[in-house]
Amino acid sequence: MEIWHNILHYFQCRTLESGRIPKGNALIRFNDYARPNIGEPSRLRLVFSAEAAGDLDSHPLNSEDLNDLRAYFGARVVYGLKHHMVAGPINQQHVYDYRVQPQTPNPSKKKGIPRKCAHFGGVTPGCEVFTRDWESFRASDAGGSRGEIVVRGPTVIGGEVPLGVVGKWCPDGVLSYV
Repeated sequence: MEIWHNILHYFQCRTLESGRIPKGNALIRFNDYARPNIGEPSRLRLVFSAEAAGDLDSHPLNSEDLNDLRAYFGARVVYGLKHHMVAGPINQQHVYDYRVQPQTPNPSKKKGIPRKCAHFGGVTPGCEVFTRDWESFRASDAGGSRGEIVVRGPTVIGGEVPLGVVGKWCPDGVLSYV
């Protein structure tokens, strides 16, 4: 069954890469033993998930994890960045963003586990997000602005808050962890 499951999952991920949510058919329903019982498949439309900025016990999702969730639930999955000092998300992916980013492992401070993470999308309304020089990271780096993530705006308690994590701006205008 494991080989069959992997083959079906591969084709579901290929459908996601082409920009469509995989629809259930007889072949996919054969694999339903691994899915949660949420009623009719068409009832679940959207799942929101967020990374808590600065939480060392958090395990960020990578883009492959997000595609696995999309195939598993048969629904759109939106990933964002949040902080307890900000009302609402700081950054949030677009609902139709199904791309899979190449994953480069970065050392984590927690038990040597590589920390890989998907991008968090563009800045949400009501926030201004920028990076500030921090240790060896510079906001003026040629490969993209890198540094400590700082948020300001009317949705932020106190007007401005540094998140205490290092982020980078990608060329397409989305934020991710370094």
